[in-house]
Amino acid sequence: MKIKKKKWGWLRYNNKQQQYQGCVKDKRLWDSLCKRNKKNELGNRFDGILSDSPWDETALELGYPVMKDKEIFESIPLKKLQKNGFLFIWVTNKKFEVTLEYLKQNNYKRVELIVWIKLSEDLSLYQGIGYFLQHNCEFCIVAKSNERFEKLKERTLTHNLPNVIIEKVRKGSQKPDQLYDIMEKMLPKSRFLEIFSRPHNSRDKFTSVGNESITYLNTEIVENK
Repeated sequence: MKIKKKKWGWLRYNNKQQQYQGCVKDKRLWDSLCKRNKKNELGNRFDGILSDSPWDETALELGYPVMKDKEIFESIPLKKLQKNGFLFIWVTNKKFEVTLEYLKQNNYKRVELIVWIKLSEDLSLYQGIGYFLQHNCEFCIVAKSNERFEKLKERTLTHNLPNVIIEKVRKGSQKPDQLYDIMEKMLPKSRFLEIFSRPHNSRDKFTSVGNESITYLNTEIVENK
C-alpha cells in the first residue's frame, strides 16, 4: 500500500481500501477524504457508515483518549458523507438515548438494533461492568436516513441477516468481525466508511478514519518515496 504524509496526518491506500490517520476534528482530513471519494447517484460517498466512538463516562480504563458526546457528533460531517444511506453506531448502555437524539436531529431514524452477546474464552457469558446489572452484551444501532427508500432499496438486501452476534471478546475495543460481514451482505455493491477505526479493522471496501487507523499511537510511520 502507498502511504503519504499530509498536513492533517497520514494517508495509506490502494485500489481496495483507504486509511486516514489523524484527528477527526481536523476539517482538512475530511476535505481530503471527500476529494478522493465522489458521491454516487444517491448522493452518498459511502452507503454504509460505521462508528465505534471513544465514549467518555465509562468505568473502565480504556487505554486511549475519550471524547465528549458533543465533540464526537460535531466532528463528523455527516451531510458531506451521506444523503440516503445507513449508519451503524456502536453504543454503550449509557449513550443509547443521546445517540437516538443525534439521529433525530440529523433526519435519521433507528430501523434495527444489532446485539453482540459477549463470550469469554471458555464460552461462558462475559462478565462485563455495569451499575445495576452486569453488562454481557453491546449494542449497534442501525439507522437509515429519512430520504425515500426506493433507490437505496435497490442496493439493499433485507430480511436475510441476523440481528444477534455471539462472539468472544477480543483485545482492546475490537468488535466482532461478523458486524462487517452483515454490512457487506446487506449492501453488497456499496462502499463503506469506518470512523474511529484502529489497525485491526483494516478491510477491503472500507475507508478508515481515526487517530489510530494505520498504527497505534506512538508508533513511527515512514512515508513511501
